[in-house]
Amino acid sequence: MRRVVARHEALRTTFEAVDGVPVQRIADFVDIPLPVTDLGGLPAGERAERAGELAQSWCEQPFELTAGPLLRTAVFRLEEQDHLLCLALHHIVCDGQSITVLFEELAELYAQECGARPRPPCRS
Repeated sequence: MRRVVARHEALRTTFEAVDGVPVQRIADFVDIPLPVTDLGGLPAGERAERAGELAQSWCEQPFELTAGPLLRTAVFRLEEQDHLLCLALHHIVCDGQSITVLFEELAELYAQECGARPRPPCRS
């Protein structure tokens, strides 16, 4: 997530009103917490449903445009190797086209982190 947020200014953006006029502020760095909720203690048949309930409640929390971040992440652990990643983004920083780009980048970076694909060389 840090690599994606570092690449996209919109994910580091907040908005405030200055003399009644909206102003965009782009931070150099935004730390996006990634809390993990372990649902492994629940019966196997209840884990996905509980994850959905928690994700729904979590997604309904309002965003603070002036404080940010306007992206929230969470992971729900269902089993040892089965996790659910949830993203909530304010519509002011993400639309239908950019969410596709975000998902593609996340999938590629995840594959790199897992060793399934080599990381590209660093550019100076």
